[in-house]
Amino acid sequence: MSDLSKKLQNLTPAQREILLKKLKAKKAAQPASKPEGIPVRPADAGLPLSFAQERLWFFDQLTPGSSLYNISAGVIFHGRLNVKALEKSIYAVVERHQILRVRFLTEQGAPKQEAADQVTIPLIPETLKNQSIEELAAQEAQTPFDLSKAPLIRTRLVQLSTDRNALLLTIHHIVADGWSMGVFINEIARFYRKFTTDESITIDPLPIQYFDYAHWQKERSDSPILKKQLEFWKDELKGMPVVLELPFDRPRGSVQTFKGRHHHFT
Repeated sequence: MSDLSKKLQNLTPAQREILLKKLKAKKAAQPASKPEGIPVRPADAGLPLSFAQERLWFFDQLTPGSSLYNISAGVIFHGRLNVKALEKSIYAVVERHQILRVRFLTEQGAPKQEAADQVTIPLIPETLKNQSIEELAAQEAQTPFDLSKAPLIRTRLVQLSTDRNALLLTIHHIVADGWSMGVFINEIARFYRKFTTDESITIDPLPIQYFDYAHWQKERSDSPILKKQLEFWKDELKGMPVVLELPFDRPRGSVQTFKGRHHHFT
């Protein structure tokens, strides 16, 4: 039995609760540790694209003006909303994550990304005009981005009533993913609380940026470990059919239309 367990056994329930809260607060106050194995990239390494970013850039070149890779979300605020603090919170998150301030250019047929020191993301409260919030959210989600213009993120704040507001967020998949959206909303909430309360809230700087991960990924792609993993899967998938023949209910066209439906079932 550890020393901590022995101490906890000798305390009353109230004392245990106080001690655990102090330990939790102490742990939260410690600086974030850098993920093992992903170092900060060298200063001369530039801003490399990850393999996923290269793939999404290629899709954008293949079908320009498409909104297929937009990620969207909506947040409803109940009660009095401090718009200035919310706007300040969004800017704080965008400043924190350098990947949210990039644009993509083409140089000799290859993608290149540049990060701006500052970007403009205005947050102007508006009201609905002859459409529902669902229709506006769908419209926002289907509006394409121009990858050559930063930031690849849009926000719209819609006042639904005197004490109810909706924040619509749209981000291109080349700078975020589904998990990122959860992180983004959570950090907005933390900064908003920091800017609107008297609480002392510490938000530690990020140990690495996405570009550090991209550089690490590219360096690792030439490592013996990855080659060994690739050889394993080549051996496992040997003999698999080149084309997966699935039974369809009707003939499919030769050109993909992306017109589909949702069917929810249990």
